[in-house]
Amino acid sequence: MITSHPNTTIAIKGQTKELNCTARGERPIIIRWEKGDTVIDPDRNMRYAITTKDNGDEVISTLKLKPADRGDSVFFSCHAINSYGEDRGLIQLTVQEPPDPPELEIREVKARSMNLRWTQRFDGNSIITGFDIEYKNKSDSWDFKQSTRNISPTINQANIVDLHPASVYSIRMYSFNKIGRSEPSKELTISTEEAGLWNELAPKKELQNGVIRGYQIGYRENSPGSNGQYSIVEMKATGDSEVYTLDNLKKFAQYGVVVQAFNRAGTGPSSSEINATTLEDGSR
Repeated sequence: MITSHPNTTIAIKGQTKELNCTARGERPIIIRWEKGDTVIDPDRNMRYAITTKDNGDEVISTLKLKPADRGDSVFFSCHAINSYGEDRGLIQLTVQEPPDPPELEIREVKARSMNLRWTQRFDGNSIITGFDIEYKNKSDSWDFKQSTRNISPTINQANIVDLHPASVYSIRMYSFNKIGRSEPSKELTISTEEAGLWNELAPKKELQNGVIRGYQIGYRENSPGSNGQYSIVEMKATGDSEVYTLDNLKKFAQYGVVVQAFNRAGTGPSSSEINATTLEDGSR
């Protein structure tokens, strides 16, 4: 009869694992190993090796997994057989490994933020201990990533803020257990929305928050007796710098001019007013 075998045991994926089974009884004793309902034949599957030795009045058989794999998380059984009959011992093997990466989903994208949700699939037979989120400008390498680390394993969504409008980002995730870190999740690409402008005429590229579609130019006479109201003209954007000529102004008069750029999301703040005086003998 079988006198010793583990009921449950744990292995680490990629490492060698030995299962032992000890039997005592009338000789000869034959010990056979099975995985599930399949007899293990080391001659046909070189990942397994079986050794048997006599130890006084006992026979010890060792099944070696070279190495343990995810598919080995099953019941193994050792069968001791002699002329009096057969006895069986069951061993439940659990193979642990780093988890599979989470399945990442983009729920909402705004001008300066995005909302993420994820689902954790296989946990590697070990409790998930946390998540990391990484994101970057799509044109950059991952060496220049930004990260949100050590997210609680009880959370399955997050809001990433301080993004730049009208920009393209790549994002990925990792999950962790006590064995290690998963592979990166499938990399997703998102484009943030345009936003209101944040600078004066011809703002720098990084501050445009989208494609500049045009400019609104306000001008007013600042001479004594004027009503102080702006007249507005609009021009389409043609490049990085713009020129516009205001016609039909009074001679030798002081005018104030302000400019607002606009994109699809709306109009930005006004520039500071610039004052100038028209020529005495000109019409501009």
